[in-house]
Amino acid sequence: VWLGSYDVMSYAIAGGEGNTSGLGLDDITPVAHFKQMYDTLINNLVKHDDAKGILINIPDIASTPFITTINTNGLHLTKEEADVLNAAYELLGYNQIKFKAGLNPYVIEDKVQTVRHIKPGEYILLSIPSDSIYCGEWGRAIPIPAKYVLDIDEVAAIREATYQFNIIIAQAADTHNLPLVDANALFKTFTSGVTYGGAHYSSEFIEGGIFSLDGIHLSPRGNALFANEVIKEINRRYNATLPYVDVNKYPGIKYP
Repeated sequence: VWLGSYDVMSYAIAGGEGNTSGLGLDDITPVAHFKQMYDTLINNLVKHDDAKGILINIPDIASTPFITTINTNGLHLTKEEADVLNAAYELLGYNQIKFKAGLNPYVIEDKVQTVRHIKPGEYILLSIPSDSIYCGEWGRAIPIPAKYVLDIDEVAAIREATYQFNIIIAQAADTHNLPLVDANALFKTFTSGVTYGGAHYSSEFIEGGIFSLDGIHLSPRGNALFANEVIKEINRRYNATLPYVDVNKYPGIKYP
């Protein structure tokens, strides 16, 4: 059973436009509601004494390239460009926005419509129109709209919900003596990368090969890597002999 990711990810994909506790499509599911639904599901699945299974928890959002691909400090300016922007923002009354020659944090509009530089620990989503940020002055002369940004408060709300949901999943595993695959920890190892059969994979967008082109779901090879972790835990707990899959035989990202 691998459920719960979209109870937080839908809110993240929407750039925090939903509620931090609600049942809308772009909301973070209320913790009490998640527990009720998850426990009901698992209780029904294990109601027979011979039922066997495995539970999987929820990865951190920053383990996906949808969240982390765009460098928030990626605005490169010459001294002349920085001077022009400083003068323009000062004229508009945004004295807190300052640029320098070299790399700068992008300019965003947050959820309370404050125009400012993006802060460390905040994210620009991969859903942002790439031509707007690279050619259309977004993040430079035009603040990036809030729906393409996760600010500090939104990130904190997502991580707190993920933490609470993972506690519920771990409690269900403990209550019913079911094995638990820690996808949260595993996905973090994808950042530095893993090697299988001489091939190196990571969570880097496209080149890493683990995630599909939406930056959220696993590619066929990513699914194969993850399947092996599940198989490993099944074999360990149930003394099974399920064969591992050959990751390199599954299709990766096809370049144009």
